[in-house]
Amino acid sequence: MAVAGPGENSGDGQVCSLRGTATGPTTAGAVSFRPAPIGVSTTGSPRYGSILNS
Repeated sequence: MAVAGPGENSGDGQVCSLRGTATGPTTAGAVSFRPAPIGVSTTGSPRYGSILNS
């Protein structure tokens, strides 16, 4: 499951990928994606992940 937090980190944004189990989602093994480490400029608060909230 992908969870977006476009307002995280002062508007830079973040997307987390959660794994599922037989009983539901879990944070074990979760992966977080932030804009700067993957090459997206954080100038002007890009609100990375906001498209997932549309």
